[in-house]
Amino acid sequence: MTQAELVALYPRLWHMAHEGSWPSIRDRGLMSVTAILDAYGISGAQRFALESTHRPECVTLREAGLPFAVLRDQKPMSDGRLEACLDDGLSPKDWYELLNSRSFFWLSPSRVNAG
Repeated sequence: MTQAELVALYPRLWHMAHEGSWPSIRDRGLMSVTAILDAYGISGAQRFALESTHRPECVTLREAGLPFAVLRDQKPMSDGRLEACLDDGLSPKDWYELLNSRSFFWLSPSRVNAG
């Protein structure tokens, strides 16, 4: 399916965000976890824990001069289950970094509400 075909079939997309985050999304744009960590200047061990490993709970970031940001949990995932299904040498760390570098959309509101 091409991008034009997707847009023709689904002219609207939905995204699930934490309550109260709309002003920040409106003003700064929708950001991936990686982009949020960049904006907040988070590095080192804290960044590794948030971006490269399983995040079992939501994490709220607060920084002077920036709106709050909530990094959503990854409860359904586990390193063991990922290791069982990833191939081509992809590790759970690689998967979390790939996942956190993107923003996700649904093609229908029913899919957003199902999660």
